[in-house]
Amino acid sequence: TPQTVCNGGPTAPVTFTGNVTSFTWVNNNTSIGLGASGTTNIASFAGTNSGTAPVMATITVTPHYSFNGVDCTGLTKTFTITINPTPTVDQPTPQTVCNGGPTAPVTFTGNVTSFTWVNNNTSIGLGASGTTNIASFAGTNSGTAPVMATITVTPHYSFNGVDCTGPTKTFTITVNPLPATSVITGTNAVCANQAGVAYSVTSTVGSIYGWTAPSGASVAGGQGTASITVNFGSTGGNVAVTETNASGCVGTQVSKAVTVNALPSTLTITGNDAVCANQANVPYSVTSTVGSIYGWTVPSGASVAGGQGTASITVN
Repeated sequence: TPQTVCNGGPTAPVTFTGNVTSFTWVNNNTSIGLGASGTTNIASFAGTNSGTAPVMATITVTPHYSFNGVDCTGLTKTFTITINPTPTVDQPTPQTVCNGGPTAPVTFTGNVTSFTWVNNNTSIGLGASGTTNIASFAGTNSGTAPVMATITVTPHYSFNGVDCTGPTKTFTITVNPLPATSVITGTNAVCANQAGVAYSVTSTVGSIYGWTAPSGASVAGGQGTASITVNFGSTGGNVAVTETNASGCVGTQVSKAVTVNALPSTLTITGNDAVCANQANVPYSVTSTVGSIYGWTVPSGASVAGGQGTASITVN
């Protein structure tokens, strides 16, 4: 019976039978690990093939019938022993991506007819096993620490119905988490041209914070950290921050709407420009703006007799 085995695998013993007194055999390809000829049955041996393609040897068997000193030979029979090569797979490259980011496609190469692979951590977004190359997929990690999967690849070489497997290779795909979305703390309203207004987010160790200020405003200090100060101009808008964690993954931008209130208009005081010493209840006023509060001051030795906080006062 013909045989096919894997490189290094044992062949089945060959026992010759027939109407004979003896046999002889010759082998046309000794590279398989079998000698060139013999006169006995062929014991099991370790097939040898150090190449990349199947190697076949043809063994020709001659039957002999010897009697009264006469050796008669019969019709020969041939059979083959084929040794499949050891399949190999080239080492795939490890990968690291951020949550939601695309992985690079994995194309397996080597001396094979096929591959199989298994994945020990399907939470990254890759199935448990496969028989084809791995297409790009969106890495998944909803936690706060990196998640690593180890993929083990097995090469196969199939010929004559015999599947030979070679040494496996492993590689990893790591999916890093995104920074947690933070809430910006700080005031929602400022005055025009107000300087040094503080804003902050909860700090995550190793994070870098990229802040932006509304048009006409500027980040006065703390850029890259969890706390900043902003110098505002005359228009409002969003104070926003984007967090980049220690893995280099960028989170979702968060923002805080800030209203910039206009400053009160410059006022003109109406009232007497000259008074007598110790004159009391001298009236002064400004044009009133609904809702405004007025803080009045008077000369040394004088006092606001009434109306402090309003648009009209009397002075003693």
